[in-house]
Amino acid sequence: MNIITIDAGQYSVKFLHGKFEQKKLNIFDHHEVVIADVLSQFPEDATLEEIQHTIVEQYLKQSHFDGRLVMQFPSTALTTRFLDIPVTSKKKADLMVPFQLDENLPYPTSKAHFAKTLIKREGGFKANVYVSEAEYFDSFYNGLKNHHIIPTLLTCEHSAIQSYIDQKKIEGNFCILDIGHKTSKAYFFSNQDLNSSHVSFTAGANLDEVISMTYQIPLDEAVLYKHENCFLLTEDQIAQVESDQAEFAKLMRTTFMPLIHDINRWMLGHRLATSMPIEKVFITGGTTNITNIENFLMSELGVPVEHLPHRNLMKQVGEKDSHSFSLSYIFALTQKAKFTPVNFLIKNYASNTSAGIPLTASTFVLTRTWTFCLILALLLIGEKHILLNAKEMVLDKTILTELKDDSLELKKSTINQYRKAPERILNELKRKEKDIANEVKSITAASLVDGMTPLTKLAASVPKNDKISLIQFNSDSYAAKAVFKSEEIRELEGLKKTLDGSELLNIKTELKRETMLLEVSYDK
Repeated sequence: MNIITIDAGQYSVKFLHGKFEQKKLNIFDHHEVVIADVLSQFPEDATLEEIQHTIVEQYLKQSHFDGRLVMQFPSTALTTRFLDIPVTSKKKADLMVPFQLDENLPYPTSKAHFAKTLIKREGGFKANVYVSEAEYFDSFYNGLKNHHIIPTLLTCEHSAIQSYIDQKKIEGNFCILDIGHKTSKAYFFSNQDLNSSHVSFTAGANLDEVISMTYQIPLDEAVLYKHENCFLLTEDQIAQVESDQAEFAKLMRTTFMPLIHDINRWMLGHRLATSMPIEKVFITGGTTNITNIENFLMSELGVPVEHLPHRNLMKQVGEKDSHSFSLSYIFALTQKAKFTPVNFLIKNYASNTSAGIPLTASTFVLTRTWTFCLILALLLIGEKHILLNAKEMVLDKTILTELKDDSLELKKSTINQYRKAPERILNELKRKEKDIANEVKSITAASLVDGMTPLTKLAASVPKNDKISLIQFNSDSYAAKAVFKSEEIRELEGLKKTLDGSELLNIKTELKRETMLLEVSYDK
C-alpha cells in the first residue's frame, strides 16, 4: 500500500512517502517545504491554509502519486471532549454522544462537525470526541477541494497519537510533548487512554525572536543559528561553562520557562484527576533537535525525558529528521493499527472521499484480482481433470483388489457392479458388518457370565477333608448350588456348621441324613 502522509504546520509542510511491506513501513522519500522560503510566491493577503494547500497540490502533481493520502485537520481549530457513556450497547452509546456534547459545548451540535472514537470500558464506553465549528470545517474542506487534494483520511493529531499509543501498548502515566514552531502541544495518558490535551504558545518561534532581538540579526539568520548552534543547559551545567555560553543558556532558559510552568501545571492537573503522577515525558517535534533539551527538561520537570522512539524512522531518515517527521510517521503507522484514527470525512463529506482513491490504482488492483482469479480457476480445473482423475484410477484399482478378498465372501456378480452401482456393494458390506457386530455382542455377553468365581468362594470357605466329596455344582448369573456327600454323618454336620458361619451371601444348608447328603445354596 503506497501512502503519503502530510504534516502541514505553521513553519513548514512535511511529506512522508512510503509503502507497507507486511507491517514495516519502507520510506521512499521525505520532503520538507519551509513556508518562509516560498512566501514570496504568494499574494500578501494569502492565508496560511491557502499556502499549505498550494504546496500540497504542487507536490502531488510532481510526484504523480496514486496511493493513500493522509492529512491532518488543524489542531488550533479543534476542541476535544472526553465523555463517559454509561451504556453497554455501542449503538446506544453512539446515539448518546450528540446529547452529551450539547451540554459540553458553547454552541449547539447542529453548528458543529465532529468525529469520535468509542472505547469499551467496564460498565460502558469512553468517547473521545474531536469537534470543529461546522462553518470553519466547510471552508477548510472547500479549500482542499479547490486544490484537488481531497485525502483518503482527514484526521487530527490527537486521534493519531491515541491510535499510536494503543498500537505500541505504552503503559503507565506519561506525557507526549510535541514542541513545534508556533505551539507546543502536550498529550497526557493514563494506561493508554488520552485523558487531556493542552497547548502552549511557547515554542521554536519564540527562540527565533529572542535570538534576533538580542543579537540584532535578521530573523532568517536567527532561525539558521537556532538550527545549527542553539543549546539548553541545566543550572549545574551553566556554572561549568564559559561566560558567553552561560549568558546564551540563561537567555534560552528564560525563554523556555513559560512552557516549563505550563507543563508543571498540567502535570499537577493530571495528578489531581487520576491520583497518579506522570512517570515519563516523551518529546517530539522539530524544536526538540536543540542540543541537550532532554537533560534540560528532565532537570526542570523532575521526571525522565526522552525522545519518542522511532527506530525504523531514524534508521531510514537520520536522527535529526526523525524528530521533525515524527508526526508524519505516526500518521502512516496508524493506518495498520487495530483502532485507526478518526476520519472527519463523514456525513455530508463522506460521498466525496473516493477522490482520495485514484482511478488508476483501482483499475490496477482490479486487473490483478481478475488475473489471479483466472489463474486460480485454471489450476482448479487442471487439478480435477489431471491429478484427481489419476488418483481416482489408483483408488478404484485398490478397492477392486480388496473386494475380491475371499474373507468378504462377495459374489463375482456383486463385485462387477462396483463401477455402475457402488452403493449396492456398500449396502452389502454394511449388512455383513452388522452381522459380525451381532456375533461379537453374543460372544461378549457370554463371556460376562462368570462360573468360576462362585466355586472359588465356596472352596475358600470349606476346609480340606478327604472324607467329604463335592458331587454336584451349579451356577447362574445370580446364585450357586452345591451338593456334598460323605460316608459319615458327623463329617457333614461339621461342614454344615462351618458353612453356616462363613461369609457366603445368603447361605442356606440342608442336611439329608437318609441319603448322607448336604445341599448348599448361596448368592454370587
